[in-house]
Amino acid sequence: MSPSLELLLHLTSASIEFGEPDARSQLAAMLSLHGPDHPESLRLLRILMQDDNEYVRRMSLKALAHLGTPDVEELALEAWNRPDPNQQYARMMALTCLQQIGSSKLEGLLTEAEGDEQQYLRQYAQRLRKKVHQGTPVD
Repeated sequence: MSPSLELLLHLTSASIEFGEPDARSQLAAMLSLHGPDHPESLRLLRILMQDDNEYVRRMSLKALAHLGTPDVEELALEAWNRPDPNQQYARMMALTCLQQIGSSKLEGLLTEAEGDEQQYLRQYAQRLRKKVHQGTPVD
């Protein structure tokens, strides 16, 4: 394990107990840069998926999807269904992750999102559907 990864793991562990949400979200993003071969990174990201802060959970889901963990679909569906005042942003990330892994659940959730009362989620779902059908990468 490289010294930089070791330090990152220690910082992430400490931030889970004592850190600010901004620090936890940034650390989650940084963990995704070290590849999926580090069980401690994956363990910490899964802990961060349970964070009280929606943005921390969202960045953790994004990191896990980037690392290609096998439970991304399950985690994305949990994020989709979790009640939260900022739910539309979590749902946008869930859609992105489901698209990245080619999930069969994407189509139904796109339809649901296109009918949602939250404007940004609706618009995102419409753009994502268009990109999926055109075969272009997701932003």
